[in-house]
Parts: sequence; structure tokens; C-alpha cells
Amino acid sequence: MVLPQTLQLQGANEQFLANAQQSWAALWAAGIDPTDIDASFERWLPAVGGVTATLGGMFGQLGNDYLTSLGLPKLATLPQVDQARFTASMHATGVAAMKAAIGRGETPRRAMEIGQSLTYGAFQRHLLNVQRTVIMTSAVGSSQGWRRVGHGGACDFCQMLIGRGSVYKQATASFAAHDRCHCSAEPALDDSSPWLSPRVEEPYVQKILDALAQETTDVQATIEMLQGRLQDPSTMPLTKANIEEALKRWNQQVEAKAGEKLAEKKDRESRTPKDVAKLKRAPIPGELSNVVDLMFESPESLLGRQALREQLESAAEVLVGHLKDRGVVPEDWKVGVDIEGNQLLASFRDQDGRFVGNARREFSGDDVHHALFEIEADFRGQGLATRFNAAMDDIYRANGIRTVSVQADIDVGGYTWAKAGFDWDDAYFSANQEDIISRLQKIERRVRGSTVLTTAERKQLREWIDAVDADTDTSEDWPTPYEIAMIGWRPGAKIWPGKSGMLHSNWYGIREL
Repeated sequence: MVLPQTLQLQGANEQFLANAQQSWAALWAAGIDPTDIDASFERWLPAVGGVTATLGGMFGQLGNDYLTSLGLPKLATLPQVDQARFTASMHATGVAAMKAAIGRGETPRRAMEIGQSLTYGAFQRHLLNVQRTVIMTSAVGSSQGWRRVGHGGACDFCQMLIGRGSVYKQATASFAAHDRCHCSAEPALDDSSPWLSPRVEEPYVQKILDALAQETTDVQATIEMLQGRLQDPSTMPLTKANIEEALKRWNQQVEAKAGEKLAEKKDRESRTPKDVAKLKRAPIPGELSNVVDLMFESPESLLGRQALREQLESAAEVLVGHLKDRGVVPEDWKVGVDIEGNQLLASFRDQDGRFVGNARREFSGDDVHHALFEIEADFRGQGLATRFNAAMDDIYRANGIRTVSVQADIDVGGYTWAKAGFDWDDAYFSANQEDIISRLQKIERRVRGSTVLTTAERKQLREWIDAVDADTDTSEDWPTPYEIAMIGWRPGAKIWPGKSGMLHSNWYGIREL
């Protein structure tokens, strides 16, 4: 059961967050200028950093008061918001998100709305993380351990973690929170796991059936109900036994209704498989099935999610030291590292505190996707991207990564990733073919009538155009991205046909480690 004290804490959190959201909107509107994102962001960040530290202390104190109400030891020294991670989150959800929005054609006003929403989500996560750390530290220190408790309509990922029960007993266990997550840590004051209770409780089975009966007109309401919106605060009605019993009866009802519909047809011989398919609809909406599956996810899947988290934490732990040891960034630069979902975020500031750039990497199994690498104009051309990517390869290999994928776009990305040795990803063959054939043809038109390319280079270019334009489904006979990028290169040149052609290109690449 969810403790009454936990429900009171969550209610207090919601009140504080409602006020915090209003304050955040005012700070954002007053401090951020969409026509000068970088400069206004640098002026705005110190002020919100101070606000975040103050509010983080308030949420930490709420956690201490909560521990006292449970008779557990409170912390003598409250943890603080990690300012380096907070800063990295703000750059990723603020600066990068706004620039990306404007880059894809959004208005400055809409970009401001997007930035405000995303940064507030990260802001909320950092505040609640202070409180979660207070509760987890005390619970583990007093040998109680803790469990995750949802609030309102928890998402699929949170439901999966809630379903694990009181398994967090080590100080190394982290609270995997996403932006706008309202889940809490609760001390495990007993070893019961109501989610796994074998008892079928008729009132709650009926509640689930009542919600399922609405699914034809309001599937989302049904899903939210199963995510906890109608839970009785004094117990946990959505046990596995209750859900399985309700779904069994639901299936029986649907089967019976389908049979009645079919029986109404006078000419039974005229029924077609299509008729049957229409009348006998799926017993459970697909979205609902997914939620139920996540509630009781298999141990193998849970281990996979846990492995991903450990993989990211392992990479984050060594990233800063590794970058400085390898000379990727100077010793006096500041490197911020954060983890959000399956993403590893890094941001860079020079010795004077000026923002240099940031990177975002998305981990999935044995592949990592280079989602973003942004460098401010004043710091480009100094080899930072090349050094960073080489250093990251070491971290990838140490964490079992086998392939690196990219979508090469955003200004210089098409050229940069070509020079970095990425090959074509044939999973996106059509998109690559469409973009690259236009690039090669443009290069051919630009050099026509000039002496920029030799006769042999012109002939090679024409052969490459024919190869890319061929009616096939593989890039096996294409030139590599690097070969295209180097068309017409001469020693000492700053720009040449291949480089010009690959700048602003948009293609998908992959590289094996």
C-alpha cells in the first residue's frame, strides 16, 4: 500500500511545483531573447541557477520532514542540486532545442514556448531529485531500502519500475527519473508486494471492467485508470491477479457479443472472413495491452533496461576525466555531464565560462546514435569534434557498443561525418539516394566549364552519379561519403567542390567500431 504520509508529501510537492512553474514561466519570458539565444541564455543562467538551488533546498527539507513523520532518521546535511548537470540539461533543453526549432522553420514565439516547456521539465526533475536523494539515503542507511511510488498517471517506463517493488536496498541504486516525472521514493517499511498479490478482489476487478467498458470511446481514460488514476489510496487494487481476472472476463464478454452479432445474420453461409474480423474485434485495445505488458515486464527485459542505465552511468562516470586525459579539452575547461532516459549529455565551457558547445548521444543495445554535436562558431575549426569523437570511441568499446549511427545534417554535419569515416546506412537507402544524387549533380553543374576538376576527376564524378542513380537497393557500388567530400581537394585549400557539396547535406550514416 502507498503510505498516507507519502500521499501527503506528493500533495505538498504538487503545490510547490505549481508555484514553481509559474515562476519559471516568468523567469523564462523575462530573460530569454529568441533573437539572441546564446547571449541572453548566458545572462539568464546564473539567476535561475540560484533559484534552483534555493528551491532544491526546500524540496530537500520536505523530504526530511517526511522522514520524521515516518520515524526515520533525517539527514543532517541536505544534498544540493548538481549545478553542472543542471547546466547541461538547460543547454540541451533550452539553447539546443530552440535553435533546432528555429532551424526547422518554427517561429521565434513557438521556439520560446518549446524551450520554456522543455527546460521546465528538466528543472522539475532536478528539484525532485534532491528530495528523492534525501529519502533514498535515509532508507538505505537505516536498512529499510526503498521502492518507487507513482503519482497520478505514471508513464509506461515508471509503471515498469514501480512494479519491481522494494528491491532498492543498495546505496548505489539510482532513481531513474525522466523530465516531468512525479514519482517518489518511499521507504520499504514492510516486505509485502501488493502488485504480486495472488488474491482476486472483486470490487477492484469490477472497477477495471467498468473502465474497460468505455474503451470504444475513451481508450486513454482506460489506460490512465490502469496507470493508477482510480487507485484507492489505502490499498493497491491494480494487482496482477486483479488485472488478469478482469482481462479474462473482458475477453469472455467480447467473445459472447461477437457470437451474438454473428447469430443475427440470417444467411450464415454468406459470412466471409472479413465479416468475422469486423464483428470479432480485438479483445483488448493495443495501447492497453502495451501498458499491461509493461506493468509485469519479463525479467529479461527488466535486466535490459537496467543494463542500459548502468551502461550510461558507467560512461558518464569516466567521461570528464577521459576527455581531459586525452587532451580533448583543456584542464581548466568545465565539462557538464547528465543522463536523461537513454541519452548521455555533455556540455563544454572554456576557462572564462563561455559556452563552447554540447553533445547528445542516444544509447540503444550495442548501438549509439550521435544525435547532436553543436560547437559555437568561435570554437570551430580547432579539432574539438574530431578529438571528442575519438575519445568517445574508447568509452563506447568499454561499454559494449559495436556500431555508431548518425543523421548527418545541421550546417557542417554532412561534411564532418563524411570526414570522420562514416559509411552509408542502407536502412535509410531511399533518403540517402535522394539527397546524395542531388549533391553530386550540383557539384557537376558548378564545375562545368571550369578547370577546377581534371578530366579524370570529371569522368569519375559522372561514374559516381550513374552508380548512385542506378535502380538498386544497396549502396555497395556508391562512392563513400569521404570520397565525395574530397572531390577536387588540393593541398592548402579551404574550400573545394566536394566539401561545398557535402555542407548542409542530410544523410544517414553508420560506422562499426
